[in-house]
Amino acid sequence: MHTVVSTPSHTLAATWYPEVPIRGEFRGRCSFFKTHKAQPVLGWVHPRFPENLPR
Repeated sequence: MHTVVSTPSHTLAATWYPEVPIRGEFRGRCSFFKTHKAQPVLGWVHPRFPENLPR
């Protein structure tokens, strides 16, 4: 998933949250948050990706 701004996420994080360590991959315009666990736990699916809804 990509963010809506054109600035790379790593640059945004370094600018706005310089004291927070970055762990894992953080390339391009990736989201700051992972939501993949929300579907099985909460039944939530990102509204932009309705194809992920359970059938």
